[in-house]
Amino acid sequence: MVRFFDYLRPDFHPNDHDTTEYLEYYKKKLLNEGGAIAPYFVKEFTPPVRAVS
Repeated sequence: MVRFFDYLRPDFHPNDHDTTEYLEYYKKKLLNEGGAIAPYFVKEFTPPVRAVS
């Protein structure tokens, strides 16, 4: 609750707080293999081979 009121400060900036733990947690949860959004970022693209005419 204290951080909520901190947000209301006139000079508030998000970098005032260390968010390293939050970033690591969500990086593991969302971006690791099998993560929630990993399939949208880790796609292999192989263009089709065209026959020479």
